[in-house]
Amino acid sequence: MHGSRLLILYVSPEFIRKDLNLLQLTNCIRNFKKEKSGSLSAEEKKIFIIYSKETSEQHTNNIPESVGKIILANSKIKQSDPGFWDELARVLPSPIVRESPEEPFYEQIHSPSQSAFV
Repeated sequence: MHGSRLLILYVSPEFIRKDLNLLQLTNCIRNFKKEKSGSLSAEEKKIFIIYSKETSEQHTNNIPESVGKIILANSKIKQSDPGFWDELARVLPSPIVRESPEEPFYEQIHSPSQSAFV
């Protein structure tokens, strides 16, 4: 997720049924919002939730309030909605333009050498 501007979450009934998944989802969203991404602030980062075709309102009502608040505050769509592909295209960030083909798509990450951990 390092450097990401958009987090897309695909939520299915099976995912909702497992408490561990919801804990991981909460941690994932928090880490995504905290992670620095160039000059983007946490408010400029977007979360887009896609509900599987099988996900019903009954399933979404089983989402704990802590996770539900996060989901309610972000864009969401059901995969079976007629405008699904248009909405997905709308939320995707514009591609990063590179100056030359040799320029990497990623940002260089500096970390201590691995030998320091051996």
